[in-house]
Parts: sequence; C-alpha cells; structure tokens
Amino acid sequence: MRNYFRVQMPRKIDVFLLLTKNIIEQHESDGAASALSGLDMAEMKALYIKANDYHELFEKLNRDKEAAFQDRNQALGIDSNQYSYTENTVLFFICSIRDYLLGIHKSSEQLLGNWSYDVSMSNGFVSVNIPRRAVDLLTLGNQIYSKHQADGAASPLNGFDMAQFGVLLSNANAFELEAKQLMRNKETNFQLRNNALGFGNGKRDSRSKTLLYYVTAVRNVLLGINKSREKHLGQWGFEVDDSPRKKKAEPNVNVRGTVQDANTQLSIKNAKVVLKTSLGELETTTDDLGNFEFELILPQAETALLTVDAANYSRYTKPIALMLGENERLVVEMEGG
Repeated sequence: MRNYFRVQMPRKIDVFLLLTKNIIEQHESDGAASALSGLDMAEMKALYIKANDYHELFEKLNRDKEAAFQDRNQALGIDSNQYSYTENTVLFFICSIRDYLLGIHKSSEQLLGNWSYDVSMSNGFVSVNIPRRAVDLLTLGNQIYSKHQADGAASPLNGFDMAQFGVLLSNANAFELEAKQLMRNKETNFQLRNNALGFGNGKRDSRSKTLLYYVTAVRNVLLGINKSREKHLGQWGFEVDDSPRKKKAEPNVNVRGTVQDANTQLSIKNAKVVLKTSLGELETTTDDLGNFEFELILPQAETALLTVDAANYSRYTKPIALMLGENERLVVEMEGG
C-alpha cells in the first residue's frame, strides 16, 4: 500500500520561525547524536537569531509607529472620542478660529482663504470645509499659525492662546515626522528580515544560503533517515500530513496588504477583505496589525476586484491586476463612514 504523506512548510513568519527554533533546540538536545550533524547548524542558528531579531524589531517598529500616529492624532484632536469641541487640540483651535473669522468677515467670507481655509460659496450659501485627513489638518494648522506670526501685532487672532496652539502644532508635527520615519524603518527591516528568511521581494528562495534553505535541507535529511516513518519529523516541529490526497498545485499569485484609517494611518483589525476573481470569491479578515493575505492558483493573468468592509468605514473597492508569478502588496486606506 502506498505511503501518503506531506510535510507542511509554514508560510506564516511566526510559524516558520517557531519551526526553526524547534529544529535548533532538538539538534542541540541530541548533541553529538543529532541527525543533522552533517549540516552547518551553527550558520543556521546565526541566521535564525538574525531573522528573529529582525522580526521582533519589525513588530516593535509597527507598534511604535501606531503609538506615534495616535499621539499625533490626540494632539490634532481626531483620535477616537475626540471632537471639534474637545479643548486643547489643533482641531479645536482651527474650528474656533474659523468661527471667529466668519464673524469678523461677515458677507466677505472668501477672505478666510487668506488663512488657507477652503471656502465654498454657492447660491448664497457659504461653507468652510475642515480637512478630515490628519496630514491636511496639520498643514492647515501650520499655515494659520504662520500667518498669525507674520501678521504680528496686527493679527486678529491675538485674543486666542496662540502660544498653546503653537505647542500643539509642534507636538503634532514631531509625532508626524517620528511616525513616518518609523514607517520607513519598518519597511527597511521588513526586507532585511525576509532576505534572511529566504522570502526576499515576496519570493521564496530555498537555494541561496537563507533560513528557508536550511529548513528545507533539514526536512530532506530527516525524510531520508525516516523513510516510511515520516511522522517522526513531528519531533522536530514539522507538521506531517499523511492523509491520501492529490498533489496540489503551488499558488502562482500572492496578494497581501495592510488596511488602515485614511485619516489617522492607524491599522484596522477584523476588517472583512474579499477578493473576487474569475474562479470565485476569497474572503479573509485582517489581523491585529491590519494585515491580510491571499494565495491563488490562476490559469492566466486577470483583473480581480478587491472589496474591504470595516465597522464605521465606507466600503473600499478597487480593481487590481493579478499577474502570474507576481506578488501584489497593497495599502488600503479606509475613509470614515
């Protein structure tokens, strides 16, 4: 009777690193009797330490980025449970100054444009639009404050606590710069981690001297010495599936991305993500970092429809081109509903 088995090679980073850790610990526990003594396990361990350090740093950078964006949003006044009337925020000052300027420029409201406000006039109705995006709100605040300083004693805003407004803007600007730098650092670290793993540029590489190379070599060595006893690979942390099945084709398209708030750039977890292709619909939800991933097997290149739904946000819909053998990485920005 034919012996069916399949040794699962993890695709999720956390699971892959845990497998590698189990292999190294089992090898060190076996000592001189280890079945892996023919491999350069010292180099494998060094690669594991490097990749795991990069991964932990990646997770920390992401948390720090989220914290910096949240600090910025709190200074701006657009964090959750903050409103235009929440005092001691940039938004509170911007709205208060707008209302004051509307009062002293009654019937000549277009003059608010001198303060960089967006003034719309139609059929006798006037509206002054306040930006919803954090970056735009910060830009408006900076422009208002710069004009006030340039006007000096003649500024009509001297009745406001403009020194405090300046402090709030300074803090928000600093947090914005910090968050953007953390985002750049995170992306750099993402590539360093994946290169060490053997997942560089979104492609798995088991031939170069990467962690994937060594884990694949370990699997092959253990399969060789455990012929007809493949379940023993479980002792090393591998998942062995011995149920009869037809060989599955490898995915030829990978779509991954991050869902975030368009205004705050904070990640959105538990968002429903649907990818509609010619073969049907795939559905998943975002993790705690707002990430999602699809792996597909397509007969040919095509255009798919990506739809994202999250509580308190407008639906996001976008067609995306799927190319065979390519990896699509997306950033989905959701607008509040």
